[in-house]
Amino acid sequence: MLKIALTGSIGMGKSTALEIFKFFGIAGVDSDKIVHAIYENPDLNDFKDLFSDVIIDGQIDRKSLAEKLVQKPELLVELEKIIHPQVSKKLNEFNDKYSTNTYTIFDIPLLFEKKKETDYQIRIVITAPFSVQKDRVLARTHMTAEKFNFIISHQMDDISKKKKAHFIILSYKDIQNLRAQIKSFLRSLAYIQAER
Repeated sequence: MLKIALTGSIGMGKSTALEIFKFFGIAGVDSDKIVHAIYENPDLNDFKDLFSDVIIDGQIDRKSLAEKLVQKPELLVELEKIIHPQVSKKLNEFNDKYSTNTYTIFDIPLLFEKKKETDYQIRIVITAPFSVQKDRVLARTHMTAEKFNFIISHQMDDISKKKKAHFIILSYKDIQNLRAQIKSFLRSLAYIQAER
């Protein structure tokens, strides 16, 4: 099985690209969705010490959590200690489930930041101009410029990510263009595999 990592900063179009890969028959998993599922059904014992004030009706309120992290960024490390092992477990379960597939794709936003790139044979970075990225992110519900700046301050810059990529996908045009790029990548991948 060839494991493909799809990464890029917030608002670059990873989720849309992942859905296109799935449309073309590639099994894929979205790390952000795993995190959201954890927040919706958390083990409250994990969060009660430092994050009890963002628990509402038995769930982690993402808006309150984001605001707390902006005010106390040092808590991000503590949150990651809770979240990342659970995400890794789910990714491993996905990997085991599809271990006989030719290709699988993993949407990993912090691939390079957490030094996980060696876990994957191919690395794709999806990118768009900063102005496009910012407009997309600020259009999200509950997003503010302060939150956006906080998030990107904790992510590797786009230029550095692209230098680490095997393939780069541009996401600032229409969906047809994005689909065409992904289709071209899959054709190239099939050709490479056939030549081995």
